[in-house]
Amino acid sequence: MHMDVTKIIEWDMGHRVPNHKNKCRHPHGHRYRLEVSMRGAISLEKGSSSEGMVVDFGDIKELMRI
Repeated sequence: MHMDVTKIIEWDMGHRVPNHKNKCRHPHGHRYRLEVSMRGAISLEKGSSSEGMVVDFGDIKELMRI
């Protein structure tokens, strides 16, 4: 049996474009969103920390922050 697992992270970033003729020359920000989906078989390895999972959300989060 295969299952999809999705992790979403969001963050804000600010910047300005010093020589821009319009409002972008002033400090402003944007919101970004990264969505990662993984598909795999559910681990059936008895006693494993990943038993019953496709992948640990903490592992996905760590990969997304590299």
